[in-house]
Amino acid sequence: MNHDIPDWVEAVNTFDYRALKNIVDKNIPYLAESRPQLYAEQGYLYYILKEYFSAYNCFKMATSIYYRQREYIKYFIAETNRYLIGQIVIDSNGTISGVGHSDVKIVKEEINAIDLDRTYRSLPNMGGNNKVLKDIYTFNIAHALFQDAYSTSEKVKEQADSNYTFFSGISAFSSMRRSMEDYYNYIVLNQLAVDRYTEHIKIFRIYFQSIIGSVTAANMGNYDPVHKAKVGNVHADKLNRFDLMVALKYEEFKKLQRLLKNISINLPMEEDAIDYLMVVISRYEKWPVKSIFLEDNFFFWKAILILGYCELNEKLVEITLNKINECINILDYREYGNVIIRFLKNAETHGLINNFNIELIELFLKTEMKYLCNDKTESIMHISLVLQSAWLCQKYMHTYDDKETISQLLSDEGRMLCIKIYPYVGNACKNIICETYKDWKLKRGNQDFDFYCSLVELGILVPDKNAEQEIFSYYKEQRKEAEIDKETMFILPTQNDNELIFHLVELYLKDCIIDTESLIKIAKERDIESALWLMDYENFDYDLFDINWVKLCSSRLLEDMSSSFSVKQNISKKFVDAYNMGKIDRDLLDVYFHYFAGALDESNKDA
Repeated sequence: MNHDIPDWVEAVNTFDYRALKNIVDKNIPYLAESRPQLYAEQGYLYYILKEYFSAYNCFKMATSIYYRQREYIKYFIAETNRYLIGQIVIDSNGTISGVGHSDVKIVKEEINAIDLDRTYRSLPNMGGNNKVLKDIYTFNIAHALFQDAYSTSEKVKEQADSNYTFFSGISAFSSMRRSMEDYYNYIVLNQLAVDRYTEHIKIFRIYFQSIIGSVTAANMGNYDPVHKAKVGNVHADKLNRFDLMVALKYEEFKKLQRLLKNISINLPMEEDAIDYLMVVISRYEKWPVKSIFLEDNFFFWKAILILGYCELNEKLVEITLNKINECINILDYREYGNVIIRFLKNAETHGLINNFNIELIELFLKTEMKYLCNDKTESIMHISLVLQSAWLCQKYMHTYDDKETISQLLSDEGRMLCIKIYPYVGNACKNIICETYKDWKLKRGNQDFDFYCSLVELGILVPDKNAEQEIFSYYKEQRKEAEIDKETMFILPTQNDNELIFHLVELYLKDCIIDTESLIKIAKERDIESALWLMDYENFDYDLFDINWVKLCSSRLLEDMSSSFSVKQNISKKFVDAYNMGKIDRDLLDVYFHYFAGALDESNKDA
């Protein structure tokens, strides 16, 4: 069952549904009894396009022709595909596949008549091919490969964690990579409709998680001049095109997020991997499907997620910004806002935001703000993304100043967004916001408390002792209610007002709190050690310090902290301890090296 690689394989690998649809359309006039292989190819391409009813009918036709021609290997593969795709068609009575009830009824009757065990037993003896076919339809091949993949992944980890003085033979990661590439090609080139089943997906997920662990493993050892070889651990240097394709096709989005969040380096990639991401993103378009359950834009957002953790280039940044502007909808803003933020930050870090592509970010910001005018209730969930875009626009002299849009958002639902964006908008917008809220009066409630803090922080309102007392009395009453609840309830409700506490701490650090003693007392009563540290980091007991607290700090505050030798030394020691225990992520490492590295060395010199 070896084949030359058809043209459509590249389109499958790059999620180029437009190219696949063009191939399908061109094939239609040539479908004929004399070309069963074209029916099989057409069925597989329909399967990739998630047009499952069309795929089913193509494999049904291929099955019939192959059987009459006594092409029993191809017949059995087509029949297996027909059965598997038929199961997808009838799932949830066609709701998921988007197939009508009458067609679902026909398919259900037909596949109920299929008995793959009986069909397999009726095949003539074809030598070793019989076992191959059995392994396909029983998923034996998937089960065996899963065990192999798991076993090999353990070896990959062991080799990445071991410091060898001498290593010979083939590395586990390269052996696993070759095996997975062979298996993937086996599925695609033989047009097997199996890779949406859990048994097969798990194999590729084990592989990707193993290879990314290998790539991100820290180097051990050095070059050995005696043996003229590198000694140390054995691991992959970079991710390649195939690795990324596996991630986009098979890895869960949330799992990929967690994997990338935990790495402490830029994700090393081969040049072909970067090129692959560029191709996938540039060819992406919203593709019509038969059912909302079949919508598939995860691969696109996974590609952009990866761009937040790797080296970028100017062309890739421009292509990605263009494609986001072209395809994004209101749900994407909410679902993938953090992915876009990470990508924009990475592009800025690499110095790839410029006077040309900033116009694309400006367009993105304007479009998002227009969306929010039509649905102000969404605005609170868009704050972080809007701020990131507005900050970049201001930095590159494209300050947002659409006063008409801002005016529409100055309502209860949109007011917090307007206040948060205030530092990054032009004077026309600033004037409208100030004029609207200059005489604003505090009402009781967490949202109003937070809004008051924002107005004071921006200088739109001056600190008001009565407003502070209103906030502090709210916390006192809440504490009393909590004490009563402890005596009357079996399950205690969670109270999470810490965000407001930190907003008050922000005002404290800017000398905008009048009653500072009450704020400190509340932080102590609620055991918010991080807030107490922020308000008195010079005299804090650093045995209680958690390095994650630095994520609460602005760059200006971190600069102030690092200018104090004792504070810098205490924080540096905690970072080193966390690093030695493997409890530090990439963002924290960036903070450490930028603000606190070298403090312990300076201390040793002084000693």
